[in-house]
Amino acid sequence: MFSMSAPPPFSPPCWGNPGTCWFAPPLFPDAQQLQAQALAQAQAQVEAQAQVQALMQMKTTGIPVQTPSTWTVPGNVWRLSRDPQGCRLVQGALEDASSDSALTNLASELRGHIREATRCRHANHVVQKCITTLRPQAMKFIVEEIMERGPGTICQIARHEFGCRILQRLLEYCQPEQVKGLVGHLLAEAITLSKHVYGNYVMQHVLEHGSPDHRHRLTMILKANAQDLAFENSAQAVMGKALCHGTPEDQIQLARALICNAVLVVMSKSRHGSTAVKLVLNIVDGVDLDEATRQLSQDVVSLKTTRYGRVVIACLDPSSPSFAAG
Repeated sequence: MFSMSAPPPFSPPCWGNPGTCWFAPPLFPDAQQLQAQALAQAQAQVEAQAQVQALMQMKTTGIPVQTPSTWTVPGNVWRLSRDPQGCRLVQGALEDASSDSALTNLASELRGHIREATRCRHANHVVQKCITTLRPQAMKFIVEEIMERGPGTICQIARHEFGCRILQRLLEYCQPEQVKGLVGHLLAEAITLSKHVYGNYVMQHVLEHGSPDHRHRLTMILKANAQDLAFENSAQAVMGKALCHGTPEDQIQLARALICNAVLVVMSKSRHGSTAVKLVLNIVDGVDLDEATRQLSQDVVSLKTTRYGRVVIACLDPSSPSFAAG
């Protein structure tokens, strides 16, 4: 017999603490080992792809093939701004700047690059951060570079997915006098921009943050073109802003134009259009309200078949003489 204190001669090697005997691990890996190997392979692939992207980036932009977090922000603002990680570093540096002078020095490295930044997926966020952190007078170079090429370039920026965001921030944070010329060029293309999928957001900001004169001029443009704009989803959102932020007199004029052009029913069937129609019902009274109610009640059956139409119908007064139940 063999002693219990020692393994038999044919036993596999033992592992573990003295006095404890563990048999050798199985020949084939278990599920956890296979999962760990798969994760390691996936991580290696991701790292390899990142290296390839870094090499391609160096060839196209001149940015060194090193981790952006190792770069210093001062002196590298523009190069970092075009990188997904680097743009976050720059935004953080702008937020944490110790003084207005330090903030201005960082922002000044973007001089000559503003128009390019309006088309860049990453750099546009840096310019937006500059606008939200700089004092208004320090933003002068941003406005000047956007306006440098004239009205055509301004409207191109307004229609761009990234550029429209920069214009929105300028309208929010600049003094009205600083962007007076800029808004003037936008108003010259108000109809086209109001219909555009991105440009409409810029026009909405003119109505929210523009001077009283700019808001009035844009509202009158919308009024004169109500028949055309009422069928455009983007333009309906702009008209909704005008009905919110215009003067009471301007709001009534725009509401009456929509009623006179008999476009309330078609607008009621869309998200932004239904919002504008509800505002119309709140703005007008007397014969104008009666006419609006009559137009909507005539198509109450079709309106009830749509989500937004039902919301508009709920705002009508069934007891009104103009309400003809469908």
